[in-house]
Amino acid sequence: MRTLLTLLLFVPLIGFSQSSSFVDSRDGKEYKTIKIGDRVWMAENLAFFPDSGNYKVYAYDNDSSNVLKYGYLYDFEAANNVCPTGWHLPSKDEFGVLIELIGGEVVYYEVWTNGLKLKSKTEWLGDGTDNIGFNGLPGGSRVGSHVRLYNGSKFAGLGELGTWWSSTGLYSGFSLGLNTGKYNEYVTLWGSQKSCAKSVRCIKD
Repeated sequence: MRTLLTLLLFVPLIGFSQSSSFVDSRDGKEYKTIKIGDRVWMAENLAFFPDSGNYKVYAYDNDSSNVLKYGYLYDFEAANNVCPTGWHLPSKDEFGVLIELIGGEVVYYEVWTNGLKLKSKTEWLGDGTDNIGFNGLPGGSRVGSHVRLYNGSKFAGLGELGTWWSSTGLYSGFSLGLNTGKYNEYVTLWGSQKSCAKSVRCIKD
């Protein structure tokens, strides 16, 4: 796998990324998709609101206008159940492949490397270069049940932070995080309390 990834790093972008679209039959919403290597990813955050199940799903700041651009924020249980048929929540290892494609190295469960190549070209306080078409958006997050931010809000990071759940979890759930250029340019895999709410990207089965 490492040899293959090394080779892909030297292939021009057009050689292993191909954009398309997908319509979610549950609500008719169309999503941009991107083929990266041999896998197809949604190139937008999921914006599906389930009409059944005891799931925690939020619009950032409880403002539905934020859903149009950034999608919903889901807790860990919801994230593992909201991808449409034929798609699934990426595992920690599947996110690790993306990180290796931009030149990072995953060690144990954590990685720190420059995240510009995964960040969207607009919407950030410090915009990215989006080299492989992931189009990582700074949709922020909602903190877990045991945390309250200094201003009394549960929401933080819109325009500065993008976080996406992976399906990998034990005591906490792993997520992919992108930080803004206002502070540092990094991407990392980290553990998060499962009651936190984060964005979801689905990957095709």
